Amino acid sequence: MDSEQKRRILDAHMHLPVQGISLPEKKEILLKEMQKNGIDEGIVISDSAITSEIGSLKDCLELFSDTCNVHVVGEISPFFNYKEQCKLLDTALSEKKIVGIKLFCGHESFYLSDNILGPVYALAETYNVPVLFHSEKDSSQYASYFAVCEAVRQHPNITFVCCHCHYPNVEACFQRYKNVNNIVFDISSIADVQMTADMRKAVQSELQRHPDAIMFGSDYAGCSQADHLDFAMSLAVSDDIRSRLLYKTAYRVFHLA
Repeated sequence: MDSEQKRRILDAHMHLPVQGISLPEKKEILLKEMQKNGIDEGIVISDSAITSEIGSLKDCLELFSDTCNVHVVGEISPFFNYKEQCKLLDTALSEKKIVGIKLFCGHESFYLSDNILGPVYALAETYNVPVLFHSEKDSSQYASYFAVCEAVRQHPNITFVCCHCHYPNVEACFQRYKNVNNIVFDISSIADVQMTADMRKAVQSELQRHPDAIMFGSDYAGCSQADHLDFAMSLAVSDDIRSRLLYKTAYRVFHLA
């Protein structure tokens, strides 16, 4: 690995930990974990709930307002003060305080293609930010491939980020979305206890075919950041592709440069 790669690693999928009493204490735990693992920058995703032990959108905006190496993605749900949360997103986006929007389809009972999400997609298009969506371990109809494909094709000017690559169905995920141009992936949660050689091969193959389509992410604090970094560094890819995985693709997708 060259010196540039050593200096620059961005974790594109983090959350505040449950551990800790106060939100500032949780923030310090996260920053120490990043430092321990050599993570230079990160993206923290807020919770969609109004009150949360891992930080609402408002909480995360306040908490990381003075932290230049941690960027915030605002999660939103049509079930929690939707209009007010859309206004908060609008304000945060206009002030460049967040770098993306997250939708928790699957865990929450809405499809990515539901018309109710129109205001969210309008914001994403207006401010040119990506829309992240949950896909992990959930056989729920709301996280189906069909609904995802319908949504991304309805909004060709928005970049969608498939968080977790439909883990553990990683190979099927890449296959199902192979003809969708405006979707990228983060590998958060893949380096879990159920990770297999087939998953590793699927990620390596996808990186070879589409080196700008996958970002490093860990899903810290739900998953081990160190294990995900070890996974990323162990992939049999060129230095150039690895640098795209570790930070360059995230810089492009989230417009961080």
